[in-house]
Amino acid sequence: MKRLVLVAVLLAFGAACANTTPSPEVVRVKREYNDVLDDPRIDAKNSIQLLEASKEIQAAEAANRSKDFDVVTHNVYMAETRIRIARLNAETKLANQQAESEMKNVAMRARALEKELADLEARQTERGAVLALGGVHFDFNDTELKPDASRKLSRLAGFLIANPNRNVLVEGYGDIVGPDPANEQVSQARAEAVKRYLVANGIAPERITVVAYGGADPLESNKSDEGRGQNRRAQITILPPGVSAQTIVGPPSDISPEVSAPR
Repeated sequence: MKRLVLVAVLLAFGAACANTTPSPEVVRVKREYNDVLDDPRIDAKNSIQLLEASKEIQAAEAANRSKDFDVVTHNVYMAETRIRIARLNAETKLANQQAESEMKNVAMRARALEKELADLEARQTERGAVLALGGVHFDFNDTELKPDASRKLSRLAGFLIANPNRNVLVEGYGDIVGPDPANEQVSQARAEAVKRYLVANGIAPERITVVAYGGADPLESNKSDEGRGQNRRAQITILPPGVSAQTIVGPPSDISPEVSAPR
């Protein structure tokens, strides 16, 4: 008789356990936990937060079976909090990795830019990178580009195409032979010749500002033919990213004769 009673009790207990309805809270948090396990950004095997979340879910299931619903709510809350922390940790780690990668990319681009400017024989100044394009000189009263200028300007055009956020300032100069209006007109035409070449090679005209200074700011003495030949020139400055030429227009005072000397 006692054995029959014991069997009946055990059967009743088993039935009660089997008939325990899963708490919606537990079902929800288990779904969230399984979702986070499938997240490729999260190293679930090595996540302490997910390990603790699993323990909280097991405790919530046990409390649900014993109908201790206050404990269920607490365990579910703790599990959800740990799952959120695991997600945030993964997102922070990914953001840091992306930032580090971007910094490396920026450094690589900066080194590449420095090399490009070095290849163009550019000299950094407060105004920007001033090119030592010795070929951009002109004969007396002439505005035609010399053959060597085309080769160097072609390299400049390639640089500008690869760096669309960089604009250029082209400044035309002359010697002091003849009246000032004539010198300014010729120096303007010289700068325009450089602009036409760059535009013909794919550079948008609005990226090129042209200014003429006539016989101002000579590189060499105008007392000799050689000096006057050096002064008949087009000075080219690659402006810093996003800078407008209007902010720096004016004869450069920091350009030494070596910058535009022929090579």
